[in-house]
Amino acid sequence: MRYLLHVHTSCSQDSILDKYLLLLMCCLYHIDCVAITDHNELRHALAWQGFFARHGVRIIPGEEVFTAEGEIIGLFLSQRIPAGLTPEQTVSEIRRQGGVVYVPHPFDQKRHRSVLRPEALQRIQQDVDCIEIHNGRNVEAWYDARQQAVCERVGALPVVGEDAHCFFEVGRNIIEMPSSQDTASFLQALRSPEVVFQRRPCIGLAHHVTKFVRLGKMIAKGDVHGIQRILYRRLGSGKPQAG
Repeated sequence: MRYLLHVHTSCSQDSILDKYLLLLMCCLYHIDCVAITDHNELRHALAWQGFFARHGVRIIPGEEVFTAEGEIIGLFLSQRIPAGLTPEQTVSEIRRQGGVVYVPHPFDQKRHRSVLRPEALQRIQQDVDCIEIHNGRNVEAWYDARQQAVCERVGALPVVGEDAHCFFEVGRNIIEMPSSQDTASFLQALRSPEVVFQRRPCIGLAHHVTKFVRLGKMIAKGDVHGIQRILYRRLGSGKPQAG
């Protein structure tokens, strides 16, 4: 089966990817299974399962949770996990739901605010199931080596993450591995010697698109404080940023 892990939809604040475009790209690239992992949201991952199943694509419900110390993904979830918890609390909640603990982009100089802090990763490393050794939004190819080193140090299973927010990013970073239906079989499939990673470099345009999408959604919601945070960050005011 061909898997896409770490995909965002319009449920994320920085994506406008809808189910029809996502399905179209899955059909073009012959994708069998997609892990939808929106930022601090689970609605589309749960709601779209039936629609995709009718077209032969399985959805793994997931969430990219912004913890108090960076992001952690939970796969095979049934309930939304709130943002702002400690990494330990987030892991505990993923485990309570019988899910997979997945650390995205463990090294990224451009997105350092979202990277799980090294000291936090060290504290939870015994509970981490898998870590990205490649992320579709890595702006530098050498990030892969640093991410691989983190994965090996922790002793987690390696994965590649699509991290798609735009339709043209979908289908570029694929994992081919045996079929799985639940947490246990998913992790067993990742251990299979048949696993093949297909990696493609970042499309730089995608980062710019998502910045405009996020700003547009903030304007539409009247999120003045969010807009101010972006302006402070862009102008280099040094004002502390909220997670």
